[in-house]
Amino acid sequence: MVKSDSYGSIKTILSEIVDNVMNRISITAEDPSLFSTAASSCHGGDGVGTDVSLIGSPIQSNRGRKRRRENAWKCNIAKAKRNVGKDYVSKKGKHARERKVKAGCGIECRRKCHSVINEVERQQLFHRF
Repeated sequence: MVKSDSYGSIKTILSEIVDNVMNRISITAEDPSLFSTAASSCHGGDGVGTDVSLIGSPIQSNRGRKRRRENAWKCNIAKAKRNVGKDYVSKKGKHARERKVKAGCGIECRRKCHSVINEVERQQLFHRF
């Protein structure tokens, strides 16, 4: 059975160890060059070298997998521009101009388009579609 004296001394020893470790951590956080001063390879008793240079360097990890960015594909960009009516380059490399409202039929039209739909309505229809 452990006496209260020995329990108190164990507790103080453990607290000293924790303080010592915390002090070392704060020193290395302030001066990270302490890790880089270590030799690049250490040799153990068996003659096998271990690389220690990575101890102080931050580890970059790529989390997750690489995702497809379909919005950035040329064909999808061209498709979006084509649907909106802007100019784009086709898959075969041809330049397609943006869509514009063409001139009306004129007064001689037998369907009388100019009297049924005026220019303002034509512009509104064009911009809706």
